[in-house]
Amino acid sequence: MTWKIRSKTAFTYEFGHHRYIVPKFKPVPFENMNETPIIQVKSDIYCKVRSVHNYRNISRACKQFLLGDPVAEQYMLNILRIEFLWPLRNIKSPISNYTPIQRMLADHTDRHYSLVANNQHPMQLNLYEFLNKRYRKVQDLKNYKEGKAEPTFEIALEEKVEQLIEEKLKTKDVQNGENLNVEEISEIYREANMIVREKMNLKLNTRGKTGEVEDYLEIRRPLHQGKQI
Repeated sequence: MTWKIRSKTAFTYEFGHHRYIVPKFKPVPFENMNETPIIQVKSDIYCKVRSVHNYRNISRACKQFLLGDPVAEQYMLNILRIEFLWPLRNIKSPISNYTPIQRMLADHTDRHYSLVANNQHPMQLNLYEFLNKRYRKVQDLKNYKEGKAEPTFEIALEEKVEQLIEEKLKTKDVQNGENLNVEEISEIYREANMIVREKMNLKLNTRGKTGEVEDYLEIRRPLHQGKQI
């Protein structure tokens, strides 16, 4: 037969912390164990072990879909560590006073692992998108340096920004600590963006000097043309 402690004195609320709905458990009175047959709580001794095993299982499942890419695996491990350490480093509330919290976190990691094992976790999908953009940028830069392809907009913009920064620094006394301020850097990026867009024929003027839209096949007629009835 299973017994529960139903006395209201088994739970206490600390003074000044009434906003916490979940109470704090009292320690078990081992000197009176004959009066306390068993205590049932929503927790068990394997919760921490489950969390550690789920961390390892999630790590293995993620590496399985990354096909041995060391850079992608390092990114994934950093994200995974942040995800698991976030409750300990960022939650200031004393969640450790709530005994079932370990069981709840362990169950939460089970749900994460089920998504990761099916390659459907949002963390995985965001990582894939980030890595694909990174690899495309590296390949475009390599092809441009080898002369196999034209520079992309990002490569051309970076080169133009570096050129304008070098020209602007020539007017500064760099040896005595003079440097570019925020307004000058912002103006350099704006000017480089405008030059590159115009050079690559990306500058589109949808309105003319009169304010009329010029990207249509015909000019808009006035609102009231002809006689009014």
